[in-house]
Amino acid sequence: MVNVKTRVLLVESMTDLREVLEDLLEQAGYEVRSAATALAALEECERFRPHVALVDTTIADAHASRLANHLRASMEPRSLVLAMSLEPITGWPAAAYDRIHMKPITGPELRESIEGFLTEPRELQSEFELDRPSAEDWLSRPN
Repeated sequence: MVNVKTRVLLVESMTDLREVLEDLLEQAGYEVRSAATALAALEECERFRPHVALVDTTIADAHASRLANHLRASMEPRSLVLAMSLEPITGWPAAAYDRIHMKPITGPELRESIEGFLTEPRELQSEFELDRPSAEDWLSRPN
């Protein structure tokens, strides 16, 4: 049996926090790629095909819930999208995420969310290719 590392895409605009979270996730055994902008996240998602996306809701160059939905469409069929937020998220934006964590997020809390996702039974999402615009087209659309 092949042991495949869980791939995590970290989207965080603050350099120091991004580096700390990236180190924490790598030390926990995950394969991690990170992005500081929505455009970089979309491009990295296409290349990396993560199992998990950890999205800062204050990303400056896009609405975070729209970014989360677009990332999910590009991720592995059985994927997890987590939010990191300074404020509670309610209403339709909250629907873009599987779980919402308040900042500051702790290492154990983050690992528990990811490991819980990996062990809980979930319906597989459809594996058909979605017709979606390029990252540049998506980011240029009005909100």
